[in-house]
Amino acid sequence: GVVPAGTGNDFATGTGVPQEPLLAAESIAAAHRDGRHQPVDLARIGTGQGDVRWFGAVLAAGFDAIVNERANRMRWPRGPRRYDLAIMLEAARLRPRRYTLELDGVDHSFAGVLVAVGNCPSYGGGLRICPDA
Repeated sequence: GVVPAGTGNDFATGTGVPQEPLLAAESIAAAHRDGRHQPVDLARIGTGQGDVRWFGAVLAAGFDAIVNERANRMRWPRGPRRYDLAIMLEAARLRPRRYTLELDGVDHSFAGVLVAVGNCPSYGGGLRICPDA
């Protein structure tokens, strides 16, 4: 089961889980007790080093990933404002990066500042990147 414990909780929202962690846990326990389940799509990526990683919401690389790393290291401010501050601090250092992307054996490499692959409707606390996912 999914228990929302982050700031944005987009995966929990996308799977219909209550936003309150205790309500989510109660919902999971009730579903387990009643024998109910709901399949959830996950996505998989293979890294250049041969590792396999799974994700449920959005896989992001570039600017938004750098912002997220900075925000996770910050102790102040708390909550969503931490991400706003991290965006401002990282925007000054924003530069394109070279991305190596291979899909089904075809090279789609490019220069860019952000890559996001979505498996649920939103990320970043409600940014509707794939509304029909």
